[in-house]
Amino acid sequence: MNPLLFLGREFLNKMTGPDVPAEEREAYRDSLAVYSGSEEGAATPALLIRSFNDLKPDGIRILPVLGVGGLQNLKDLLFLRSMDMAVVDQDNLLLLKQRDPKLYANIEQKVQYITKLYTAEFHVLATNDIKSYDDLKNQKVNFNLKDSQTEVTADRIFKMLDIPVERSYYDNDEAIQKLLRHEISAMIILTGGPQAALSKLRAEDGVHFLALDQDSLPGYNLSAIREEYVTINLTHKLYPNLIREGTSIPTIANHALLVSYAWPENSERYRRIARFVNEFFGKTDQFNDGARHPKWAEFDVRTNIPGWTRFKPAANWIAAHEPVAAGSEPSNVQDNVQEMVEKLLENYRVNTGRKVITANEKDYIIKEVVKQIRASGVDVIVNLTCGMGGYIYVGDKGMSDTPAPGTDFVSQEERMRHVIELCHEGKYRPEIATLDCGSLNFGDVNRAYVSTPNYLRKGAAILRELGVKPELEILQ
Repeated sequence: MNPLLFLGREFLNKMTGPDVPAEEREAYRDSLAVYSGSEEGAATPALLIRSFNDLKPDGIRILPVLGVGGLQNLKDLLFLRSMDMAVVDQDNLLLLKQRDPKLYANIEQKVQYITKLYTAEFHVLATNDIKSYDDLKNQKVNFNLKDSQTEVTADRIFKMLDIPVERSYYDNDEAIQKLLRHEISAMIILTGGPQAALSKLRAEDGVHFLALDQDSLPGYNLSAIREEYVTINLTHKLYPNLIREGTSIPTIANHALLVSYAWPENSERYRRIARFVNEFFGKTDQFNDGARHPKWAEFDVRTNIPGWTRFKPAANWIAAHEPVAAGSEPSNVQDNVQEMVEKLLENYRVNTGRKVITANEKDYIIKEVVKQIRASGVDVIVNLTCGMGGYIYVGDKGMSDTPAPGTDFVSQEERMRHVIELCHEGKYRPEIATLDCGSLNFGDVNRAYVSTPNYLRKGAAILRELGVKPELEILQ
């Protein structure tokens, strides 16, 4: 047990004990202690936590506490009862259960999330001779400090990719110097961008960010990573000296969550946290004035976190404040889905600065729409296309320049990957999936759509095995 934390617990217990004058006891009972993160990576969570006090919540004071970071914040919240809340990452719940299934078997019943605070991007900065994650095999890679959140998530990602590397555990400043001297091949930081130390680097320093997507790792199956983590892009706006304008670097991210221990509903600590939630949620619009930390722009109390249970007072507040358009007529399902997709695409354009989405991102959008429809409880029939990934651009010189740029032709299994993955998750299975029949010219350029009889037979067999009704769309 960390002796400093132990001292803090004893201090708080004594200050709220019966021998302390009532006025002093009241002052401490109106305070909430929150683990924010380790010193190495605490800039974003610590700044956001301190911002709570700027809201001047009625009689409530937030006391930020510098935690160890990584999984330790969550473990401390579980076992050291001096803390009321903590900032942890979304993957922490699953990682603890995997490390000790017996000890953490019912952890989701003991710790609940209040809200998502911000998104922490997975930054992998490498020397220019390293072109992709695959080039890092058996190379020296810095995983940040041991047991930090960066190290915890990086360990998970590299194991999922099955890429062995020689690990080091330097702090950010030392890692940057070693990277510039080519003593290491890459360094990793999981944090809300822009990260201060990385912002000082330039492309002329001989370093760049590595992309984590299917296009940069064509031989890897990234479906497990995409299911567990958020897909996101590092943009020129975040790092103008490292990323060219008009381009972006695909990567993954963790949601940083504000969580609390699941105290009994009749307890004083439960009521105190509930009071904070109502005060905090009711004043979050004050963070949208442009003068706050830029990560507040990502804040949305309504973001749902799969695998986590929402703290009941938070869920109640959200349910009571759902916006309803006055006098509006109920829209049909098609309108709702179209609006949902438009919002997803608009968020994509705002976050990446790009207008074109990749095939992998199309898969992600389709799956997210289906998950939101299923989560809504509305009884609708879902029909998904399996036609993506069939285009071949023909070159003007025959086979020497064919396939030409723009070709996205993939196997039948890849065209149906979103359907397969949704079915494997069980509750998101679509009722129908469409197979596009026929090979034909598409548009007035050198583009053809190809779907052969053997591809169609294979697609139908896959759907039959998945228990999804196939629909044939005849193209002429």
